Amino acid sequence: MYRLPYSKNDNPNGWIEVTSHCNMRCEGCYKGIDRTDCIPVHEPIEKIKSDILSLKNIRNCGIITITGGEAIMHPDIEEIVSFVHSNKLKSLIHTNGLFVNEKTCTRLKNAGLSGFIIRIDIHNRLNYKNESELNALRKKYADIVHKVGGLQLGFTCVVTKNNLIQIPNVVQWFQQNNAYTDYLVLILKREFSFDSYTPDVSKEVEVTELAHTLKNAFPDMLFSSYLGSQSSNIGYKWVQTAWFAINGKTLGYVDAKTVEFSTALGHFRNKTYSYISGKERNKLPVMQLIAGSLFLPALKPVLKRYVAEILKKPSTALQSINHQVINIVNPPSSRTSYTDYCDGCPDAVLHNGKLVPSCTLESFLKNQPK
Repeated sequence: MYRLPYSKNDNPNGWIEVTSHCNMRCEGCYKGIDRTDCIPVHEPIEKIKSDILSLKNIRNCGIITITGGEAIMHPDIEEIVSFVHSNKLKSLIHTNGLFVNEKTCTRLKNAGLSGFIIRIDIHNRLNYKNESELNALRKKYADIVHKVGGLQLGFTCVVTKNNLIQIPNVVQWFQQNNAYTDYLVLILKREFSFDSYTPDVSKEVEVTELAHTLKNAFPDMLFSSYLGSQSSNIGYKWVQTAWFAINGKTLGYVDAKTVEFSTALGHFRNKTYSYISGKERNKLPVMQLIAGSLFLPALKPVLKRYVAEILKKPSTALQSINHQVINIVNPPSSRTSYTDYCDGCPDAVLHNGKLVPSCTLESFLKNQPK
């Protein structure tokens, strides 16, 4: 796999948490919002703007990820998005989706939003027992965002022993809906220590378990890029697989050389790293596919299958080739005596002017001496 070259000062992402208000109480929330001692607050708009400018300066980022709590609950969410856009940055909102409707999507798109990442899984939709049952809900949101148009769309799914074997069904739905979706973030659930609470790690899944589960279901799948561990000599904190698709069909997976080339080329062009390659959806122009196939071997079968799809269905020539990515996130584990952070953590948040991994910030603060 290609090791993604992210660092503290050259990173695709600036992560900002604008509120601890939330309309859900998800078990195991790393911010501790499910706890009774969590006091919800909206961050002041001036502090948010200052942090955005600081993140842009420190990280050289191309994206600001706006999170919470439930970010859409912040009363100034449109102004926040507009401020990001005015500083020539793209913006993604992480949300549980309960406020995502056509009106909200249109409003935020007009303010300059680039897209949504919506969390849907059996751990935050407790009335569902199987991930497959939730595909209808995923499609509902995909239809809304697609109708508004011009917005990226990703889904987050938290993975434990309870739903591990169901994840291939989510991936299959994701691939079949390539015209609507761009990202699938599979987050391995980790328990975080708050005060004297002893985490229960019995349901935690290792990154290799999930990778093998996906590979068994999709034998052609390639894991092509990763983020390493700060603590382990060899450790995988992010593991990614990417492919091109059209008509609900996968044309071919991307290999390490292709990811390395596209990452380096994007940074050369824009002077920043970014998950978002275009102005709207992540697409592969046909001429780039043809040119790339001349020196990138992984693109040759993609071109061959694309031509086959055109011959089978000529109207395919009028459609765009979609680029989809699965990102497996392996947060720090409570099983070790040390905190195993991501190397070049993209999700670090500013705390007292310093970058701190967002996934352990609240746990760190709760355990500080009073």
